[in-house]
Amino acid sequence: MGTFTKSLNARLASFGDFITFAWRSTYAGLRHPLRPMELVEFIDTLGVQSIAVTLFAGFFAGLSITLFLEGELDSYGAKMTLGRVIGTTAIRELGPLVVALMLTGRVGAAIAAELGSMKVGNQVDAIIALGQDPERKLAAPRIWALALLAPLLSVLTILATLVGGWVVSTSGAGMYWYQAEMSMYFRHISSGLLKPIIFGWLIGTIACFYGLRVEGGVRGVGEAVSKSVVLSIVLIFVGNAVMGFLLLLWTGW
Repeated sequence: MGTFTKSLNARLASFGDFITFAWRSTYAGLRHPLRPMELVEFIDTLGVQSIAVTLFAGFFAGLSITLFLEGELDSYGAKMTLGRVIGTTAIRELGPLVVALMLTGRVGAAIAAELGSMKVGNQVDAIIALGQDPERKLAAPRIWALALLAPLLSVLTILATLVGGWVVSTSGAGMYWYQAEMSMYFRHISSGLLKPIIFGWLIGTIACFYGLRVEGGVRGVGEAVSKSVVLSIVLIFVGNAVMGFLLLLWTGW
């Protein structure tokens, strides 16, 4: 019982530390506004190189889903609505999730490893010794860059998903794209843009938190990367369900 209590107290303390870190790092970017070129630099470093990966994943996700859905819709005489179904799915769910998972594996892990290596190499301590805040200097730019980058990547991924569906669709290009255009409602678009912002913020915050809390040398860096990726993926799916429910209440559908 004592071991369980200690473990629970440690987890609650870690959760409280994370909430404090998330607030301070996010607010630091507002209290001391980031320079535009600083954001552009991080967006280029963290995200532009991820465009090809997200487009590739989105294209084949749309292709595989269309192969399955087209036959099912045809059996109900609703094959002509394929474009609308793929469009709604891509905008509301598939695009944001694909981007979030790709950014977690490619960017989140890299951030955790980079900051963890800086912590192990005493570079973070050097920043503190110079009178600078590592949360403002190291965490805030990365968090805000990911929050701004994710919706842009999501738009590209949604388009790639639609193209992937169109490639294997037999309903006709004109009908497919007409139905896809019919899915462009505010309630869908608002979901497709809001979710990536939250996911990007979440990925950046978790990666920076574990990177700046590394202990135990090089082995600790590996553990921080693993923890940040696993926790990010879990919270992405949990957050997706929660935001989906809240958005349904807000938009009515």
